[in-house]
Amino acid sequence: MGWVNDEAVLEELTQKVTVEHKANSGMPTAEAEFAYTKEVEQLDGFGEECFPAKDNIGNDVQIGVSFMGIFIKYRTGRPTTVYRWSDIGTFTHNKSTFAVELTSKEETIPFHVEDMEMAKYLSRLFTAKQKFYKQNKMCTEHSTSPEPVRRRPTWSRSSMPRQQPFILPPVHVSYGEHYTETHTSQGTWA
Repeated sequence: MGWVNDEAVLEELTQKVTVEHKANSGMPTAEAEFAYTKEVEQLDGFGEECFPAKDNIGNDVQIGVSFMGIFIKYRTGRPTTVYRWSDIGTFTHNKSTFAVELTSKEETIPFHVEDMEMAKYLSRLFTAKQKFYKQNKMCTEHSTSPEPVRRRPTWSRSSMPRQQPFILPPVHVSYGEHYTETHTSQGTWA
């Protein structure tokens, strides 16, 4: 990320922040958090994690993961390549190489990362994300079917007949008199 060095631009940005702060001061915390989240969701790259790597030819790329699958951004201006979770088999690593094995094409795409630990980390991270998103397909698939109709039950607790509580008849025992069991139980007490 390039930081602003021009004093005039820096002053203008500072003024904009000051105006926004004044406009939003006094806002309840929950409302401010919600507004922040809505604003951040609109930013490019929201929900994506990117990692520097080199493709098999040696070009610098950014390999990333999102709810849709994985993507490869090329610095050469080549269009971004996206592989959906349903197209991906497994992720493997060997030394500083991280590989994506595709299911439909029976193809493996290798990437070279900075070291063995990074390759291992990417393999575990991408595998965990794949497992999560495959288990929660609703997050990644757009449904064209309508929402299910929620029907109210035809009965309610108040419409059902009430069961009368079972009350044992009172047992009167005088002091010093022996108590005899009037009911037998099936279970035994240990």
